Amino acid sequence: MLIIAPPSETKRPAPEDGPPVDLSTLSFPELTPIRERVIDALIETSSGHDAFQRLRLKPSMAADIARNTRLLELPALAASDLYIGPLHEGLDVARLSPAGQDRATASLVIVSSPLMLVGLIVGVAISLLQALTQIQEMTLVFVPKILAMFIALLIALPFMADAMQAHMMRLAARIVGG
Repeated sequence: MLIIAPPSETKRPAPEDGPPVDLSTLSFPELTPIRERVIDALIETSSGHDAFQRLRLKPSMAADIARNTRLLELPALAASDLYIGPLHEGLDVARLSPAGQDRATASLVIVSSPLMLVGLIVGVAISLLQALTQIQEMTLVFVPKILAMFIALLIALPFMADAMQAHMMRLAARIVGG
């Protein structure tokens, strides 16, 4: 699975041994059926002869596509252990209490959900339109989604800023308190 990190952040190499991902242990267990469908779809798509075209990846990504076909068997790392760099080292997720981890997760979900939901809804609507009309124009996917997300950002920005400010105040209090 391709995950994009900020330029100053990188990912650790894939672990050679360890347990595979256990979907039942992830946050928000009510999402497990959806996660299973997404993983099954990724495995099926990555196994197809047209995987590069469908995933819009270059042949240089062949090893990643091959890994996708064995996603449920391969060793996995928690996202907090996968990413390295100044941002993630400063975050120091390992030292957060369980309550702090829950607050951080809740803040992330609250702040990102408006844009993610709009992107998801518009993306599904456009995919349905493309499937029904068999129009496969690339700009048809990106332009409406970008416009919808920009409008959602303008509408949700005050709400998102308030949630981030509250989270930053908790972080500052944690830093000051040691």
